[in-house]
Amino acid sequence: MHRDIPIKFFITLGMILCGLVPLLFLGITAHTQYVAFSEERIFYHLEAVRNMKKAEIEEILNKRDKKFNKNDVQYVTSERSGLGKTGEIYIVGQDYRMKTDSYLDPVKHSANASKEGNIELNGAKTEPVERALAGETGSIVSKDYRGIKVLSAFTPITVENKTWALIVEMDEKEMRKFVSQSVPPTISITILIAFLLLCFLAFIISRIISNNIKYVVKEIDRLINDFLNGNLEARGDALKSGADLREIIVSMNRLIDAFAKETKEKAKLQESINYNQRLESIGTMAGGIAHDFNNILAYMFAYADIIKMQEGLNNVSIEALNGMTKGMERAGDLIAQIMTFSRHNKQERKPIKPSIIIKETLKMMKNVFPKNITIKNNISDSDIYINADPTEIHQIILNLCTNAFHAMQENGGNIDVSLFSEKIEYKLYAAILVKDSGCGIKESDIPHIFEPFFTTKPQGQGSGMGLAVIHGIIKNLAGEITVNSVVNKGTEVKIIIPQIEKPLFIEKNNEQNKIVSGNGKILLIDDEPEILYSLSTLINSMGYDSEVTSSVEKALIFIKNSKFDLIITDYNMPEMNGITFAKKIKEIAPAIPIILMTGYSEKVNQTSDTDSIFSKTIIKPVPAHKLSEIIYSLITKSDQSN
Repeated sequence: MHRDIPIKFFITLGMILCGLVPLLFLGITAHTQYVAFSEERIFYHLEAVRNMKKAEIEEILNKRDKKFNKNDVQYVTSERSGLGKTGEIYIVGQDYRMKTDSYLDPVKHSANASKEGNIELNGAKTEPVERALAGETGSIVSKDYRGIKVLSAFTPITVENKTWALIVEMDEKEMRKFVSQSVPPTISITILIAFLLLCFLAFIISRIISNNIKYVVKEIDRLINDFLNGNLEARGDALKSGADLREIIVSMNRLIDAFAKETKEKAKLQESINYNQRLESIGTMAGGIAHDFNNILAYMFAYADIIKMQEGLNNVSIEALNGMTKGMERAGDLIAQIMTFSRHNKQERKPIKPSIIIKETLKMMKNVFPKNITIKNNISDSDIYINADPTEIHQIILNLCTNAFHAMQENGGNIDVSLFSEKIEYKLYAAILVKDSGCGIKESDIPHIFEPFFTTKPQGQGSGMGLAVIHGIIKNLAGEITVNSVVNKGTEVKIIIPQIEKPLFIEKNNEQNKIVSGNGKILLIDDEPEILYSLSTLINSMGYDSEVTSSVEKALIFIKNSKFDLIITDYNMPEMNGITFAKKIKEIAPAIPIILMTGYSEKVNQTSDTDSIFSKTIIKPVPAHKLSEIIYSLITKSDQSN
């Protein structure tokens, strides 16, 4: 039956095999060193015996008047002084023959056998003998008369005025055996303990490595499963794996980080697309609302101006009509601001007084925000002017106050808005300060708050574009924006914009608002009956003769059959738009001036034909005095050219 062998088994085996080599090397080295040490001790013993025997022999010879007596000397050499089974002591003369008997082989190497026999077989012609006869004293490993390796200690002695050799020797085999038997048990025990310790360490380290590998494999498996399940927030803990495998987890984390970043960027891109689509939808809807709302304002303006033109009105009625007209003008400005914001139209910057716009924006927001949020207006009527589009300032205040509202909507609080002058390096700035007492922003998030799509709000409650848009507006106004915030204490946003000198405004007087009368025949085309009626009544009161129709086809018939001094047409009509209609008019009567009057149309703003086809384009609503000036100017100019 097949069974997987654990990886720790191979790791342990490998480590033991790798550890045995140095362990054996150390054992062999220790043994070799001990043998060498033991050999030195044996040589030292041989030399001690040699010196002792020499002294004893010389003492005997001195007693015998230097005469050699074999029996006396043989007694000294036969005592082997602990040289073991193979140790022997003998004397050799200059003729290389034994002068005393050999202990190991007295038959062939006795003094008598050596004297009578062959030197090669019964003599002692060896290196130690030759060196001793030459007068040397020492010890070497050499071969004896038997051809066996021996440890020899040699020295010369003087006998009857001749130099003989004293040899003390021992077989090398016996020395090796002696050494082996005398090896201390501590060496064997040390080697055994080292081997067991090696096995134990190999087992422990293999367990650690095995567990480390298991952790890495398990962690990678978990990361892959999380990855496949779409969980891109999980990461492996590299510190829990060993240094040799840590890079695997680190690399996996990097891979997931890269994919997660790409996924988040795709999500942000999709969110941006959705956001732009929402803006596009809002803009389209706002365009339709603006068109209808401006049409309503158009005939309200007309009716108000018709009433103003009546004689016998008292001052109270005139003031009431003027107030109503101002209200309608503000409504028209508000519609223009909404369209500029939703369509991102080109900003028209001009000298403005920001205090007025800020006050109006705050007044509107007080009616929208819940009662537990208090908006404090710290704006004076000081003469501070900047060069900007009113919509830009409105958008800045609206976004900042909305952010403050989100930070306080649970517990309520205060929003303080201030406007004051600030001098920085000899230059005057208009400083706008918006403070709230909300939840604040984490210090780590502040560097990112101006990045597009970055938001601290829960998902679905913020696009992350508000502060990014504000930052872009401020930079385009050559200003700066700074944010200071403390968690749970509130946020302070400060904006500085360069001031400009107070502009020289021309005060309007009643003479400039007077209706200019004239004469001529005017054709009015609009699909709104109320506009046709009110506008024709107003034009008739100016002295002109008007013809009205809500049908483009009828209008073309009128133009073919009658002469008109001026044509005023709407853009959005059921049968065809105002541009196409104007082109058909030019085919019939190219000299007739045409006014395009529309509530709002994006296509009108984007089409270059309007400048060549229409003599004038008017956005509804338009005051009566301004309309009278335009009509009078165009008819007079047309009459002069004809």
